[in-house]
Amino acid sequence: MVTERIKTYATKYFNRESIFGSEDVIPLWIADMDLPGSQAISDALVERAKHNIWGYTAIPDEYYQAFINWQHRRNGVDYAIENFSYSDNVVQGILFVLGALFQEGDKIVVQPPVYHPFFSTISNNHLIQVNSPLIETDGYYEMDFDSLEMELADAKAIILCNPHNPVGRNWREDELQQLVELCLRHDVMILSDEIHSDLIHKGSFTPMKKLNDSHVITFNSTGKSFNTAGLQGGYIIFPDQALKQQFEEYAACHGRIGANCFNIISNIAAYDHSEDWFEDTLKVIQNNIDYVTRRLQQEIPRIKVRPPEATYLMWLDFTDYGLNDKQLLERCAKAGVGLGPGEWFGPGGGGHMRLNVATPKELLKEALDRLAREFAS
Repeated sequence: MVTERIKTYATKYFNRESIFGSEDVIPLWIADMDLPGSQAISDALVERAKHNIWGYTAIPDEYYQAFINWQHRRNGVDYAIENFSYSDNVVQGILFVLGALFQEGDKIVVQPPVYHPFFSTISNNHLIQVNSPLIETDGYYEMDFDSLEMELADAKAIILCNPHNPVGRNWREDELQQLVELCLRHDVMILSDEIHSDLIHKGSFTPMKKLNDSHVITFNSTGKSFNTAGLQGGYIIFPDQALKQQFEEYAACHGRIGANCFNIISNIAAYDHSEDWFEDTLKVIQNNIDYVTRRLQQEIPRIKVRPPEATYLMWLDFTDYGLNDKQLLERCAKAGVGLGPGEWFGPGGGGHMRLNVATPKELLKEALDRLAREFAS
């Protein structure tokens, strides 16, 4: 069943005209779900709303403990509650950590094609972005450790997308261990964005905390796993109290808003009472990935696709059509499908589009029907 979202000011619908030049597109570009949410979260939010006063809200230990318990159950990792801090969302957390811990002109490494807000968190702090592009072979992406060895030598930090958005890699433990060894050798801090870490389809997830206790700052949120991005709120886990204190002082002076009363409630309900919902939803996502993969391979084989190991995002390769990025966006919009332009994600993104499969099967079917009419010939 398709839930109507247009009248809720949902970004993916509200911005169709400005991005695609038309409102007549199925929006599969932004990373939130069109699937029914957790009833436990809904019930908790309704109950909180009934209280009828929605004022300033403190952050209780339960907010952090719910996340800690979830990570222990799911990933076998134990976090210390005293090392947690709050951010309004993961991107703000990275932005403020970069501002708090590093100096203008410091070099920060990223691995494109990668989640594009990373770029602005670096530039807005007057830091220098250094690209270490991923190596792609037949749609499979790997870290370029020769490049990383060179770029990390005079860098201060690397922003790691773990798992990786948009290419869908769930990094193996041996890959991450090699990265950790390089960072320790060059005294480089790892800022690990783990917001997609629950959405694993192949292998098991390796939290960076498992591999290092001194050079890792972890960022997470219920935004992807439980589709609560509109409620804001996230987690930052520091390796020690000194770094946390630096961050807290900076955040207090630079516009961190503070706790959203509904986010506190929703996060606790998510981690403590929505695990069955999450498992059921993950199966829907995995079935949708299989469906999209099968149809593209059978009906539009010139659009190359490799099923993601993690996330609900699929990285589609249109390079066989020889279109530039503007032409590709226009062709997809003409077909009536709004996909995320690969050029947003930096070097290596050109000729690709990102597709969100966390949506009802009937919308995916219609979107693929439209793409087939436009690109199958």
